Amino acid sequence: MTLRVFFAFESDMRARYLDDWVEALSEDEENEFVATLEGLRVLPRHLWRRPQFDLLSEPYQGIGEIRFKVERKQFRVFGIFGPKPMQFTMLHACGKQRSNLRREMNIAAQRKRMLANGQGTAYEFTITRRPDRETS
Repeated sequence: MTLRVFFAFESDMRARYLDDWVEALSEDEENEFVATLEGLRVLPRHLWRRPQFDLLSEPYQGIGEIRFKVERKQFRVFGIFGPKPMQFTMLHACGKQRSNLRREMNIAAQRKRMLANGQGTAYEFTITRRPDRETS
C-alpha cells in the first residue's frame, strides 16, 4: 500500500508556519492532529471527506481543509493535493474561533499562488515529539 506524504509550505525566508503552529498546540490537540493525518494518509483520495476533510468552494477552488476537533474547539489545516501524486501540501492552519474563515482561506490561497510562481517551497512534513511533550 502506498501512503500519502504530507508536505508544508515554507516561505523564501525559511519560515515554516505549520511547524510553529503545531508547536503551539496543546498535547491533546497535537495528538488529534497526528491521528487525523495518519487516518487520511492511508485513505485513497476519493475517501477524503467529512468530517476529516472537505474541499473549499469558489474562489478557493483546488484548496481543501483537513478538519479536526478537540473538546469543543475546531481546527482547520488548508492545503492542496500535489505537487506530485500521493502528496498533500499544507499551506496554512488555524483554530476555528468564528464561522467566517475568509482571512485564513485567503492566506492559504496566497501561498498556493506563491508556490505556483516559484516563491517559497514545500518541505516534507513530519511531526516529531519534543522531549518535554512525551508522557512518562
